[in-house]
Amino acid sequence: RRIAPYPIGRYSYNSLRTVSISQLHPCLKADDRSIESLFLALDTLAVSREIPQGELSIALLDDEQISKLHADFLDDPSPTDVITFPGDPDMEFVGEICLGVDSIAQFAKANGITLSMEINRCLIHGWLHLAGYQDDTPQARSTMRQAEDHHLQLLGERGLLPCYSWQSPKQQKLESHK
Repeated sequence: RRIAPYPIGRYSYNSLRTVSISQLHPCLKADDRSIESLFLALDTLAVSREIPQGELSIALLDDEQISKLHADFLDDPSPTDVITFPGDPDMEFVGEICLGVDSIAQFAKANGITLSMEINRCLIHGWLHLAGYQDDTPQARSTMRQAEDHHLQLLGERGLLPCYSWQSPKQQKLESHK
């Protein structure tokens, strides 16, 4: 089931993967090409597992949107940072990674982490789920965290981690009047 019917960016970087990006969060500023490049790099440089071929959908959501998904599909109405939905490889759709940008921003601020680093970690986390990693036990969570750290380091060393910025509604209003 796809929740991103109006992708703002749709990029195909090889015959194996198309990335559709829906930036539905009003305050997050992200470059679609940089996000697409992140997944190209993950697919190319991954040393552990690969995700199946096919289209990948990314949705950048606010608390209300991610809470609805969390309630509808996981019986938990609270906001969360990332939910990954596996797709149907027979339909050439690998899955969808939905980020709760408000939750990510709150966690990053509370833990002294940059917004960009935490968003990238959550995108990698979703990609790892599609590659077969789980996080439903303490051991699996530890393995997942190690894989996240490894891929963040690998991509960071190559300068392949996108940067994101936060623009408050007040800042948006000022920008629109320029």
